[in-house]
Amino acid sequence: MASSANPIVAPTEAVKRFLYDVAETVNKTYPVWEKRLAAFLDEVELDCEDKRLVLEVQPLRHYYYASVVGIEAAKIRTLYSTEVAEDLLADINEIVDSLSGRTDHMISDLVFDIIQRVKITDTDDTTKSHDIAMDRINDLLRLTAMEKPKT
Repeated sequence: MASSANPIVAPTEAVKRFLYDVAETVNKTYPVWEKRLAAFLDEVELDCEDKRLVLEVQPLRHYYYASVVGIEAAKIRTLYSTEVAEDLLADINEIVDSLSGRTDHMISDLVFDIIQRVKITDTDDTTKSHDIAMDRINDLLRLTAMEKPKT
């Protein structure tokens, strides 16, 4: 019997492969993004302690990972039937935190917040999706609302 050119993969395995691929992409692209954020913070009137709190204390790599997962996972509903999409999203919800080494559901909460905010259109408007995700990250980090401490 000939094997199929497109073997069937269980949804959970497909999700794991997707999340591992995203993690690999994050490992390659995060250092560049982190440098850009540091350069942005250098231009903002923050004291050294506030900059340290943003760059060293916040789980920026996790926020970045959640953003990439959320932006890419937002496409799932447009690519699959409702039933398959819901199964895939449920699997993402179940394993994304553990694959990123977290037990507090911060990653999955952020991923699904981003998925709800990203609207997929027929045009290739990746800048819009990116801006929405970055607004959410900035909200979480309170970069837009952070004020210089009063002396």
